[in-house]
Amino acid sequence: MNLPWRGGFLLLALAFQDPAPPPVPDLVARYTEILTKGPENQRDLAARALLSLGRPGYGAYKEALAVNPDLAKSAPPLGAPPALSLVRFPRDPQWEQKCKDALATRVEGLLVRCPVEAESVLWEALNSPDKYADAQARSALRALYAAPPDPAIPLLALGRELDQRRSFDVSEKTLAEVMEGEDFSWILMAPRPERISLKLRDVSLRDFLRMAAPDWVAIPIRTLLILIPRDRVALVEPPLTAWASTDLAPRLESALVALTLNETGPIKALTGVTVYHALRRSLRLNAEAGQLADDLRKQLQQRVYFIDEREERKGALVSLEPRGRKTAEMLAEFERLSKRAIKVRSNDVLDQRAPDFRFKDIPAEQAARALEFRLNYLR
Repeated sequence: MNLPWRGGFLLLALAFQDPAPPPVPDLVARYTEILTKGPENQRDLAARALLSLGRPGYGAYKEALAVNPDLAKSAPPLGAPPALSLVRFPRDPQWEQKCKDALATRVEGLLVRCPVEAESVLWEALNSPDKYADAQARSALRALYAAPPDPAIPLLALGRELDQRRSFDVSEKTLAEVMEGEDFSWILMAPRPERISLKLRDVSLRDFLRMAAPDWVAIPIRTLLILIPRDRVALVEPPLTAWASTDLAPRLESALVALTLNETGPIKALTGVTVYHALRRSLRLNAEAGQLADDLRKQLQQRVYFIDEREERKGALVSLEPRGRKTAEMLAEFERLSKRAIKVRSNDVLDQRAPDFRFKDIPAEQAARALEFRLNYLR
């Protein structure tokens, strides 16, 4: 199953320990100078580049607008502080030359596959006498600075369900049996037989799940709640770009720099989907660091999970609850409703009991990705 990063991703809890180091100051200063003193036709890109730096870039952009409000005429609106920052990987000088050669010879593939590595080269190509190079650079930079939506933010309806305070009186029930009483869509990625007994008053479902199933993560994906053990991961392709929370991004960048010096301590202190992808993208830093990155990535495979939302609004809405049917019967019903085929890696799962879930008006593509992951990558 190929689950590319673009459009969104599903993010698990991240382990923050030390305070985030300061951002790379030259980028904030560089893009601020372009915004305030550079050519007018580069202001839009400079502002987007600042916003991709997270809160430091946002602050610099806000200050520049306060000094010269006319900048807003040729730059994007300020809006709220960004929740995500673009993770910039350590650059190999050889890659910069490769990107220059690719732009000069009009080989687009390398620039598409390595947009972060090509960032400085693309800026140099702006206002180039070569109209092709200028157009390619502008298009690539706009795509590079387009932050994906934060997939951890649920729609308001699901958010209200998760945060509504109520009482729970559960006696010897499995997590699946507890969730059967909920009205929204949910899926258990790896149901287990442990039974829960817990009596609570005036707590939210989020709080209940934290106490009743501490080894699980409950992740809202717009209208779907995913419940998954912390020790599971999908096998996924690395993203073209990696975006992290504004708190994590500078720490991750510093950890990747340390990795090039064979120092693994900083990266071991982090977990999450972005870290997993960053390690996948860092395999080419150098031979030794690449091997370290690969080893650390394999360790993280047991701790993170990722799902793509890019196509979630396409296709039919699916409402389905198998209630103990065989997987083969459930898949036949799902494919009939969604008009989308589900691929299974092994036919052995078809005779097994269908995974515990409920889909209520879930976009077919999103539901299909969740089912494919559950059936193909968890046992």
